[in-house]
Amino acid sequence: MKILIITHNTPYPLSDGGKIAQFTMIDYLRHKCSITLLLFANDESDHNSIQNLKNIWNNVVIEVVSENKPQQLVNQSSYKKFLLFLVKNIDHIRYRINKLLAPENIKIQVEEVTPEGILKYLVSFAKPRKKEIINKIVNTIHTVKPDLVQLDFVETLDLSLCIPKEVRKIFVHHEIRFRRIETEVKTV
Repeated sequence: MKILIITHNTPYPLSDGGKIAQFTMIDYLRHKCSITLLLFANDESDHNSIQNLKNIWNNVVIEVVSENKPQQLVNQSSYKKFLLFLVKNIDHIRYRINKLLAPENIKIQVEEVTPEGILKYLVSFAKPRKKEIINKIVNTIHTVKPDLVQLDFVETLDLSLCIPKEVRKIFVHHEIRFRRIETEVKTV
């Protein structure tokens, strides 16, 4: 079976739980399946980690796409209007987040959260992608012809839209995201 794994998180070095879970899973699968790993690199540190991973996994094809700052999709006035909407509705948004994330008897205390901070948590998985990134994914799928495309972590969910419908897809998340967001919101 050919599996293409697309992830924003380089599973090396083993510095946190998500990377360890991802590394362990791929390390097991690489002996049973043909694995192609598509990783995103932003800086020299990412490229060094990827090179180290290539040295460890000689039977995994590792493709790299460089990702820079996303292109701005909305103009500044639309962004400001959206932030103004968030500020005006902050109490309602807090109530909704509390209701979704916490049991009835627990209240999450959110203090001094900026509109930009709230926006970061609400739409952290929905960011614009460069055309080069989409083309790299489409070309990799065309070249590898995988039986399955695995999207790792919520940050890659939007990429499912550029995968052909006939290709089977699976989403794997290696952490409990709502607990992480809850912890981060409490400490902002």
